[in-house]
Amino acid sequence: MVQRKRPIDREMDEIYRKVIEMGSIAQKSILLAVESFKELDKEKAKKVFEMDKEIYCMSIEIEQKTLELIALRAPVAGDLRKVGTIMKIITNIARIGRYASDIAEVTVGLEQTEHFKNETSLTRMAELVVQMVNISLNAFMQSSKEKINELNRMEEEVDELFDRTFKEVFTYVSDDPKKMRTGIAHSFVARYLERVGDHAQEIMERVSYMVSGERIIHDVKGMSCKKSG
Repeated sequence: MVQRKRPIDREMDEIYRKVIEMGSIAQKSILLAVESFKELDKEKAKKVFEMDKEIYCMSIEIEQKTLELIALRAPVAGDLRKVGTIMKIITNIARIGRYASDIAEVTVGLEQTEHFKNETSLTRMAELVVQMVNISLNAFMQSSKEKINELNRMEEEVDELFDRTFKEVFTYVSDDPKKMRTGIAHSFVARYLERVGDHAQEIMERVSYMVSGERIIHDVKGMSCKKSG
């Protein structure tokens, strides 16, 4: 006998699809933003701005649908953790879209400026953080925390590339002080990409809590939380 889905399951499935669609647009916006920066393409930057608005509007729509689900279905236990996770990760995805827009803003400011002759580590950073977002969103869709360690290793590589980019920028600017403006731009973009990686990691950690009910606790400035759940 085929088990019929509960109304809350059908509604949750629809919200899940919206979240994944929102995340897909955010991934594309990061890639397009980095392309716009590398090519100093103002038109591509404008498309990123449009995608950021679309992501924001989707976050409002998903939030509304989730609040309606809470009001009508009164979820408990695992369902409630799913709802809470959705409310959290749409904020993470919206921030990823905003960082893509920030990169596009840098592009607009550098439209008449040449890049460094040698490539910095930004391209690899962009590839990695987009992979991280994709992994974390797939984990959400599949209710799986299986790849959390892989994601943590990728985050470490992103941090290493972030540090390397700053060293590369320092070297290039030292060789040609006229490139200071370009160096600052590369540093900003590296920072934005590093933050995208942080948000991908946060999404995965929220998924881990959704699946297991146990929180991943980080020490912050000497403070720690002993309890979990």
